Amino acid sequence: MQSAVTTLRTSIRMRVVAGIAAACASALLLAGCTSPSTGHETPKVTSSHRDGDSAKTAIKKIMASSDTAKAIASAKGTIAAGGQDAPSAVVAEILQVEALPDSTELVWRLKSANGDTVATNSFQLSKPPFLSTRYVGLIDAAAKKTYFPYTYAPAKADGADNACLCSGIPDEVGGKGTVLYSVMPPLPSSLATVDVTIPGFDPITDVKVSRD
Repeated sequence: MQSAVTTLRTSIRMRVVAGIAAACASALLLAGCTSPSTGHETPKVTSSHRDGDSAKTAIKKIMASSDTAKAIASAKGTIAAGGQDAPSAVVAEILQVEALPDSTELVWRLKSANGDTVATNSFQLSKPPFLSTRYVGLIDAAAKKTYFPYTYAPAKADGADNACLCSGIPDEVGGKGTVLYSVMPPLPSSLATVDVTIPGFDPITDVKVSRD
């Protein structure tokens, strides 16, 4: 019988594959590169601007869902949601960091700290006009390098900057939370743990990296 983590991994991977397939169908080419000035992994993408799915369509195919998988690490934080007088108290639970030959999958859950439904629609984890989670990163402390989700340019240029292979930020979360994920560049084969950085949250350190 499959465990919750195994079931989650299969479900996430299917959505990720669907998202990448949609991107490829839109003539989107993924390519990662490192910024020497910041040490940040900042993947960049080129587009041939052929007809195909828009960035929004591709992202919808890899959007988040709810799940009950067990957390391997967590941190408290706040999100300054739009239209709210005070920040929402929330918790980030790391479910898995899986290193693959050509990418890394981060799976985490965002939930309210007190069990009530709270607003989370915010640019805190992204940049306007994108309500995504592109600023969630994995840190290789020894190499002083931060990995962020792959980004890509929409095949149908509409004046937007770019989209990412990551979940959109939900409008709200409750006590059960919403599972989110990102597809990032591959980690070094020798790396056993990473730190997870999420704007507005306490640092999440020494998170185990799983490998098939």
